[in-house]
Amino acid sequence: MAFGEGPLSFPLIVEAAETLFHPVAIRNNVMGYEDEIRKQCKEPSWNYPVMRFVNGKREDILPRKDKLYSPGEV
Repeated sequence: MAFGEGPLSFPLIVEAAETLFHPVAIRNNVMGYEDEIRKQCKEPSWNYPVMRFVNGKREDILPRKDKLYSPGEV
């Protein structure tokens, strides 16, 4: 199951993302602008699903977390 169709579709996570954050998805397997952002954030290509909470300067405000496969892990 895809990350967006799995953990990110859980109703409480959807509500939080829609009301408390400005969610942004950066795919790690495409070229162009998303690839540039991925490199700036020092994320490997073709990596596991990663969640980051960053401020306007792209500084982490919570620790980076990867391999998130359930709503509870998110």
